[in-house]
Amino acid sequence: MNRLIAFVATVLAKYSFGRRIIQHVKRHPKVYALVQEITVLVVTVLLIRTFIIEPYKIPSGSMIPALGINDRIFVFRLPYWLGKVPDRGDIVVFKVPKTIPNYDPDKPVYIKRVVGLPGETLEIRNGKLFADGQQVTEPEIFDELTYVNQIQGMAKPFTSFQIPDDSILGFGDNTRNSYDSRAWGAIPIRNVKGRAVFRYWPFLPWRVGLIR
Repeated sequence: MNRLIAFVATVLAKYSFGRRIIQHVKRHPKVYALVQEITVLVVTVLLIRTFIIEPYKIPSGSMIPALGINDRIFVFRLPYWLGKVPDRGDIVVFKVPKTIPNYDPDKPVYIKRVVGLPGETLEIRNGKLFADGQQVTEPEIFDELTYVNQIQGMAKPFTSFQIPDDSILGFGDNTRNSYDSRAWGAIPIRNVKGRAVFRYWPFLPWRVGLIR
């Protein structure tokens, strides 16, 4: 930072207006020191929000019981920004494909749990998930949840789906009340913004903490 400031000062000193700026800074060092600190803080916050951690508010009950309506969470962005493929069981925030039925531009971002991975064939049999013919049991949340084949608004029941190599499937934990991949198919991996990692609101001992 000091080298950058010195370089800028050297450039400014070549011009009359620049020399006036330098003299003004010398006369008010505390003011400019405060401006510098605020600028660094703002840039740091913006970088963190853009590439690392972003706050998010849960707008619906599709992820109950894992996440409730109006819960506030932190979404970890860095791994997916660097190209990591989401793991099965991750709760991810993603940009909604504009091609889905009933696309709402006022709700451009959804949150769902990753249930199917690139290249897999995912099925629902008797309320349980099967990937390439094998029952999905890990992480253990999949043993606890029961999935229905059809939700309101679906033209036909979800039985099986061949996932493209560049995509995933995402279902809501509140399986009877979640508008998700059962209705509109695959989520391009490039649309994934981050993983839900921590709930900070409501600020209650039994609610604050890591998200599974």
